[in-house]
Amino acid sequence: MSWGRWPILQVALDQTSLEEAIRIAEKVSEVEDIWLEAGTPLIKSEGIKAVKRLRELFPDKFIVADMKIADAGRVESELAMKAGANMVIVLGTSATETIQDVVETCREFGIKVMVDLMDLSNPLEHVERFVELGVDALVYHVGYSKQRSGLRAISFIDLIKELTARSTIPVAV
Repeated sequence: MSWGRWPILQVALDQTSLEEAIRIAEKVSEVEDIWLEAGTPLIKSEGIKAVKRLRELFPDKFIVADMKIADAGRVESELAMKAGANMVIVLGTSATETIQDVVETCREFGIKVMVDLMDLSNPLEHVERFVELGVDALVYHVGYSKQRSGLRAISFIDLIKELTARSTIPVAV
């Protein structure tokens, strides 16, 4: 289970079937430095048990719970932690208090916090605040709706370069 070595490949298991997600995880889990992400569609369709099942099947892998936390930061972080997640994802559009709750809860339980910059009007303006709040990593995520219109992370390469230049913490894409 690696945190310190970068880059890391994080595989988003965004299926709505736990069985299908497990089949994919089994195929990619042979790679040493890989993170398995219980994606939002998987968590919403199968519940937090999806995270628990990934932990049971892949005890040595770094498990990310893409909870897309928008409120109830303590409650949702605890759910992910108790299910076996090593990291939770909170939306950058959430209230500062929510992000603080997530960070405090995760510190208490020894897991990491990633902030999703999706749909922030100007993510560059927020990098310093997120670092000051104590988050461990940022992710610039292009949501499904925007992908359907043809946008991809590569469409924002200049922004991503600037994010990584300004950030003192890892930035995922």
